[in-house]
Amino acid sequence: MNKIQRFLNSETVNRFASLATLLGFVASILSFLVTSLPVAEYLPQVSSFIGEHIGTIYSSFVLLALLYLYLTYFRLNRRLTIGFRDKFKGNLDRNWEYRGEWTVQEKGTLCVRSADEGGITKVGALWENYDFSFRAKIINKKSGWIVRAQDINNYFMFQCEKDILTPHQRLAQPIFQQKQNPQAPGNPILELTGYNVGWRIFPSISHNLHLDDWFNVRIRVRGSSVEIYINSSMVFHSNNFITIPMGRVGFRCWGDEESHFRNVRVELIE
Repeated sequence: MNKIQRFLNSETVNRFASLATLLGFVASILSFLVTSLPVAEYLPQVSSFIGEHIGTIYSSFVLLALLYLYLTYFRLNRRLTIGFRDKFKGNLDRNWEYRGEWTVQEKGTLCVRSADEGGITKVGALWENYDFSFRAKIINKKSGWIVRAQDINNYFMFQCEKDILTPHQRLAQPIFQQKQNPQAPGNPILELTGYNVGWRIFPSISHNLHLDDWFNVRIRVRGSSVEIYINSSMVFHSNNFITIPMGRVGFRCWGDEESHFRNVRVELIE
């Protein structure tokens, strides 16, 4: 329903409405011209042809306009459904906000390591329900997958090892320091000086998939529920887990952890 509302309010629909109005106006002008005496006198063949085929001409214009609307809707629907896609063929800074070592080691492969905060997409702050899918390979120890990120210090992360999966929540509380206000000495101001960052770590879950090579991951987030699939096998499910209502996706590896990623995709769902 949200996609339909966005489509009906889009610039494309407004353009189509203007186009249909213009076509109706053109058809009215043509109809007037072919029935007027001057045109019939000076352009008998043209006026006769248009007069005989005015309905066909108008129908053709309408058909072309409908075809244009359908193709535009198809492209817009894909853009509204596929919220994000990255095959890591360009500059990382264009699509990602990250800290630490994020590099493209080879075309199409992202390497993440030494990234305490991790990295998240620059788009998607208002994403609610989505499928977050990608290919991953654990190079050393662990691979961290981020969902519903408000920023790089507030998110849920699922840390995967070759045999277990451990859910985490990263929380940051701002630190303020009172500072004198030069414009109003009697009214001090609060200045943000940093964050107290902590982790809430949930019990680990054994998946026994022995992830020694590349594997497929799909994380479905809908409301407060989350499902995680590795190579089509569900390894985690909880109906009341995610407490952040919306947010972005990303990756994290810290210390000597290292993981590679390919073919990242976010598909928005109802």
